[in-house]
Amino acid sequence: MKCKILFYTLALLLFASCARKNKNIAVIHSDVADSVFKEIHLVPYKGMANYLTQFYDEGFTFSGGTTFSWKVDTVESRTFFSHNNGYFWTPIFITPGDSVSVKLLKNGEQYDVIFEGENAAHYNYESKKRKAIQMEDPNPTQDIAPYEYKKQLLACRIEEEKFLEKYKKENKVSAEFVDYASAEINNKYVLGLYCYVYFNKCKVDAEKFLEGTEIVQNPLSHSAIDAFFYKYVMCASNSDVSKNYNAIQTEVIPQFRSTLIADLIIWFAKKGDVSYKSALTEMMSQI
Repeated sequence: MKCKILFYTLALLLFASCARKNKNIAVIHSDVADSVFKEIHLVPYKGMANYLTQFYDEGFTFSGGTTFSWKVDTVESRTFFSHNNGYFWTPIFITPGDSVSVKLLKNGEQYDVIFEGENAAHYNYESKKRKAIQMEDPNPTQDIAPYEYKKQLLACRIEEEKFLEKYKKENKVSAEFVDYASAEINNKYVLGLYCYVYFNKCKVDAEKFLEGTEIVQNPLSHSAIDAFFYKYVMCASNSDVSKNYNAIQTEVIPQFRSTLIADLIIWFAKKGDVSYKSALTEMMSQI
């Protein structure tokens, strides 16, 4: 009897140990039909300036038709995409312990990405939103009056907010996911305004046009770092590079700082203006 009790106790401890270990692992199983894709990329989003090269150093790559797992200590957002023998992409919200399968259904020249399993609602949100909302964001490079552009952009934001409200009622989603999704909706809107300011500086009073807007500093929001990139780099004052650098250091959360500072240095270094040389050199020495 004592041996049985000891056996079950050890088995229970082993099971508990494995369960604790698996809570820090996320698993994505790619359907065998997806083996047509030589590479599927799973990358952290680090902003537009880094998008084309980021998966080489910090992302994961696995083959279609396989099961992939990796260590996840806390919630994170990544971009799930491939461009081999077709193209698909979607931002996904990942929680430690997730276990999902993914199917890719051909839709014209692209593919629909469908997830099933634990927390699949977190993964399917972006693709379902794109299908549900047929409105296209206005293009800041086209000839459109400032406040007409802002009106159209706001209409898109309102539709996305309505979709999120409906989605969280119909699906099991975490509070952290809702915070991320809400921040992304807001930051996408603010990013759109900054894009317009950058491409139409002669048409708009930037301070008045951006009045009342705020970038929500959720570290998982893809649009947050892009909005900061426009605010502190592309739309920044050319007269004082050090001021831009100090603003990033004091006004931006730590998760975004290193990327933005690197972008700031590269942006002004590429201009080739010797008047920035001492300020850039000082920044790099501080870093």
